[in-house]
Amino acid sequence: MHEWRQAFVEGVRSGSAASALSTLALIALAKHQTGHAAAATNATSQWLWGERALHQDDPSWKHTATGLLIHHAASVFWATLHARASARAQQTRWGKRPWMEGALVAATSCFADYQLTPKRLQPGFEQRLTRGALLLVYIAFGVGIALATGGASPGRRNDAGGSGRRARRPSRIRD
Repeated sequence: MHEWRQAFVEGVRSGSAASALSTLALIALAKHQTGHAAAATNATSQWLWGERALHQDDPSWKHTATGLLIHHAASVFWATLHARASARAQQTRWGKRPWMEGALVAATSCFADYQLTPKRLQPGFEQRLTRGALLLVYIAFGVGIALATGGASPGRRNDAGGSGRRARRPSRIRD
């Protein structure tokens, strides 16, 4: 149980980064493709509000806030699974490879979202964005995972319980 608790803590951290970057991508791409920045995020609220959410363009507490919460929760879910699997992989000779792992998590979540999940529980933003835009959203998601798990700093500790800080070199003692 302790391993899952650590994975969840790491999942909240890296999932939040992945959620933030992919949400920024959703906003920018929705604005470009539909003329409405909140359109793709609103579509995610279809989980609760059904078909009508797929056609909501303007920001609202009902659709936008719900869509953001759903997207964030899903991001933390995938990041937690990644952290748990990654903790086990850390013990092997392969170690951690943040950029490869970020890409793998993004690809896995995309596959699950669109091949294994019933249509009603799919993200919804695929109804508002092109396939190319969806690819960019999942890339942003993977980059968020990678950056939060050590892809930006080679000296960073990569274990799920790590502080994310570089180890300090011991000072030389002068006589």
